[in-house]
Amino acid sequence: MKKIGFLYSLAAAATWGLVYAFDDRILVSVSPVTLLFLESFLTFVVLIPVFFFHQGGAAEISTISTRNWIFILASLILGAVANFFIFSGIKYLGAGPASMIELAYPLFVALFCFFLFRQSLSIWVAVGGVFMVAGAMIIIKLG
Repeated sequence: MKKIGFLYSLAAAATWGLVYAFDDRILVSVSPVTLLFLESFLTFVVLIPVFFFHQGGAAEISTISTRNWIFILASLILGAVANFFIFSGIKYLGAGPASMIELAYPLFVALFCFFLFRQSLSIWVAVGGVFMVAGAMIIIKLG
């Protein structure tokens, strides 16, 4: 399971790299708000058939707890805000520099999981986070 998780994560990283490259071109002539709307709307349209043909898709909705609905709503709102921020970053900095800054997000994941959900935070995660932020800053300043 860890191997497949690693492969999925690597595929996501490569796909996001391609998305950023496309967004860099799109945002030359399209506003971040327009791109966010189009991305959200088209994702909804494309996923409708996938959702209904997915095993357990529609039936699963009725089993989602109220607490998870709150997390889902918060995640959707925060995701839209985050997408707006990164689209704006790409528009004003370019895909390369914006993506280097955004690379700090795993550090924020660890910190939020620690403070909000009491997940453990090892010294190595903290040290790695410092190196990630420092590396991104070096690339932006010298790259």
